[in-house]
Amino acid sequence: MEITLVIVGGVIVITLIGVVGDLLGKSVKSRSGADPKALRDLSRRVEDLERLSLDREERIRRLEADVAFANKLLEDRSGKA
Repeated sequence: MEITLVIVGGVIVITLIGVVGDLLGKSVKSRSGADPKALRDLSRRVEDLERLSLDREERIRRLEADVAFANKLLEDRSGKA
């Protein structure tokens, strides 16, 4: 009975070592596969796009305000005439 526990325990330990080693190996490969320069470039491009998007949203808000103001002026004149 004791020999069975030793054999099963050994198989389990060897399996766990293999699984842990495989996980560590894959995590190291996935980290080293990313080019830091490319990541910085993508990050910079995303920031530029976000800035451009915010700028365009602000322009749209100003245009909407200008159109609303012009509409109010036109409504006032048409109502008085």
